[in-house]
Amino acid sequence: MKKYEVKIGEALGDIKLRMDRQEVRNILGEYKEYRGKAFGTDKLYEQDIFNNFVIGYDNDNRVNFICFTNFKENTVIFDEIDVRELGSYELFYTIYKMDQNLDMELCGYTSNKLGIGITYEKEIILDNLETEKVHESLESFVIASKNYWSNN
Repeated sequence: MKKYEVKIGEALGDIKLRMDRQEVRNILGEYKEYRGKAFGTDKLYEQDIFNNFVIGYDNDNRVNFICFTNFKENTVIFDEIDVRELGSYELFYTIYKMDQNLDMELCGYTSNKLGIGITYEKEIILDNLETEKVHESLESFVIASKNYWSNN
């Protein structure tokens, strides 16, 4: 199992915010191009889809956001904690202690201050908020520049 460390406002694993698109492709390998909306925004972005990541780019083909999506085979380390080991409430509270002004969405929440977004599978968040197996409910962990969601 590979662990990807979050560096708030900077990187997720080896992928850094503002990194060139071709450099990302060289590091992560095989991809599919996509154009779509990012979580918590109404703006369309150029994106590359990899095995564990969805990477969004700005108009200069620089990394705008990094979305980790594969919690069955890998994980994210945030604040020195493996997020798969936290229940949904514990993860929420860990982030809430750093930013009390979270923007709540139907399927997750974002922190403009930290540049972090968390999404859950809809049926889990609606039916079972207290699940203790985060890998069954956690859908994505997004990092972006601070104030990313307030600017989009």
